[in-house]
Amino acid sequence: MKVLLKSASLLSLSLVLSGCLYGQCLNGPCALERKAYLKSIRPYIEYWEKSGMTVDSRHRDSVDCRAGGVTAAGIYRPEFDKARLSDEKEHETYNRLFRDWQRCMVAKYYRFTGKCYDNEIGRTSPACVGRVLEPLK
Repeated sequence: MKVLLKSASLLSLSLVLSGCLYGQCLNGPCALERKAYLKSIRPYIEYWEKSGMTVDSRHRDSVDCRAGGVTAAGIYRPEFDKARLSDEKEHETYNRLFRDWQRCMVAKYYRFTGKCYDNEIGRTSPACVGRVLEPLK
């Protein structure tokens, strides 16, 4: 009986520590679902579309729109540091430059197909102008 109890405890502990019990019971990302979940994640730039575009043309346009080193792919630090105003915090600089990048993409007739939420970011984002904002859950 003691061996059976020890075996059951060891099995239960290993399931909990492996994460599979969590994934199966609570809709979490179990090891078996992880690969499919990771494949479903799209890079931000893929949410920008326009008719007749190709992946290469969208990339070129994104680089052309680079505002202070900010593109959909991230930040190019030397340009970012030069674009930073003396009284700005880093996140304020990033937000300003990222909005400039969005305005440029919109001016090139790209449309953002991702979600726009009804919060301060969604209401001030050039990508979300004129779109129905989704409520936060």
